Amino acid sequence: MPDGFTVAVIPHTLLMTNLLSKGEGSKVNLETDLIGKYVEKFLTKGSSRITEDFLSEHGFSRKR
Repeated sequence: MPDGFTVAVIPHTLLMTNLLSKGEGSKVNLETDLIGKYVEKFLTKGSSRITEDFLSEHGFSRKR
């Protein structure tokens, strides 16, 4: 797709937004996932080990 891109939308997000009413060429606001930003930053520095300790040190926990 040289002039565009494809995205996957979580079904709940699709139902809770106006994306279904948008057509090709419509303007939309895109936001990225915070964890995705951490993963991207971590991977681009050449490290390949995300551990529970790393996640805990950066504010993520296993609490349910």
